[in-house]
Amino acid sequence: MEPKRSQGNIRLYSDRDIDLLRRVKTLVEDMGVNLAGVEVILRLMQRMGEMQEEMEKLDSEVKRLGGKK
Repeated sequence: MEPKRSQGNIRLYSDRDIDLLRRVKTLVEDMGVNLAGVEVILRLMQRMGEMQEEMEKLDSEVKRLGGKK
């Protein structure tokens, strides 16, 4: 993660960056996951989100083509 910087060189974190940092903090501090594990978990979560989006697209396509559901 590389935050943007202001003209005064102050780090500027997006809401997405902050959510990610909170998720990492929770995994490490509350669940005892090491940083390598955090990386694996975050990649899996990202992939799951991508797969969910793909399933929603496929479901919409099936409905558009007249399938039942």
